[in-house]
Parts: sequence; C-alpha cells; structure tokens
Amino acid sequence: MHVITGAPGTGKTAIIEALGADVVTVAEPAREILAEQRATGGAAVPDRDPAAFVALLLQRSIEKYLAYGSAGPTVFDRGI
Repeated sequence: MHVITGAPGTGKTAIIEALGADVVTVAEPAREILAEQRATGGAAVPDRDPAAFVALLLQRSIEKYLAYGSAGPTVFDRGI
C-alpha cells in the first residue's frame, strides 16, 4: 500500500491522474457528491447538512471500494 498525502491544492489528484493506463484510478467521491448536490439543489453539502454529506460520502466510498477493490492495481483518490 502507498499513501499520497499533502495539503489541499498541492497536486495529489494530478499525480494520481498522471499514473496512466497501468492502474485503475478512482475519483474522489466528495467532489462528485458536491457537484451532484449543487446541480440538483440538494442540501447534503458541508455548509447546509454536514451529517447528510458525510453519510453520502461514506456510502459512495464503500460503493467505489466494492466496485474497484479487486480490479488489479488501483489507486483511490481518497480512502474510507
């Protein structure tokens, strides 16, 4: 297991995206959830309903792990 860590905006996602076709990369679920909630006017965002946001985040993270966890070399852009 390898962990890429750093402050926000330091390029962690860019590094993961640059890994190429040799590994499966799985996008960070928080960005997806925020985009979906904002597009639909949903309240499950940190500044409106943080508990709902965290619940969706955990659910999506588990779904992604179950879908990709055995796909061979895989990099998740956020851990559970």
